[in-house]
Amino acid sequence: MAAVKRYWRAMSLLCSAVLVAAGLYVHFSSGVAPAEGASGDSGEAGTSAETEAMAYRLEYDTLLGIRQKFCLNDEDLAAYGCDAGQATGMMTVLRQWYAAHGVALAKATENFFARRGELADVERRIGIGPRDERLFDRQAQIQNELPALQGLVRQIEQGLNEQIKSQLSAQQQVLWQAAMANGGLPVAYRYMPNLSEQDRVALHRWLRNEQLAAIAAPDSGREPTPANEAVARLIQDGKTEQATRWALVAEKLPAIQAATAAVLPPPPVDPILVPAGGEDV
Repeated sequence: MAAVKRYWRAMSLLCSAVLVAAGLYVHFSSGVAPAEGASGDSGEAGTSAETEAMAYRLEYDTLLGIRQKFCLNDEDLAAYGCDAGQATGMMTVLRQWYAAHGVALAKATENFFARRGELADVERRIGIGPRDERLFDRQAQIQNELPALQGLVRQIEQGLNEQIKSQLSAQQQVLWQAAMANGGLPVAYRYMPNLSEQDRVALHRWLRNEQLAAIAAPDSGREPTPANEAVARLIQDGKTEQATRWALVAEKLPAIQAATAAVLPPPPVDPILVPAGGEDV
């Protein structure tokens, strides 16, 4: 959930950056002379550098969110068995895709969340009362608009899927598609390609029940109790899969981290953008 929040926050910030950049362009192309005694060149150079730094930070944060959403973290690439060359190619493809579609994605995302926020406000007003038929009409209108707005976001993102596939072998694509499908499950089951939707539901239900049992009796020291033989088999398969993938990650991860950082280096830490205590907000 935190990864998704960071992704959408980056999309929103990118929209703001587009407006800031547009404003700066209008200002510096308007022909207004700098104040007497001021150094126009140094001022513009400083502002330009700051704008470029902000733009790169937004690009990095957005791509970080996209990598998380599309299961392309360094650990994921290592688990797929990618080498450094593939990691370099993947980051290059992502940056090229972002350059071509980042602004469109940001605007589409901003429109979707703005409309969803409006829907929440309308529903709040309906709940408060008094009854207003215009609010119910607006609620229905927004509910009808949301699928198309969300569909536009997904349509823009869909073009990235083919770019990702181009960097992976056939077997690696199988693991990647499994990770995409199993994203809501713990890492032990993340790369299991043969899980059916029924298996996922069964695992989710078992995990939820185990969590509730642990909350109810936190100090009981009880062992997990699979609900049935099918779930017990899935759990055992997950342990085997996890051991295999962890060994591969341990082998591949250092080279992949170096390769991705070379193409997409982390921006300098800006203390203004770091929450107090370093927690995610």
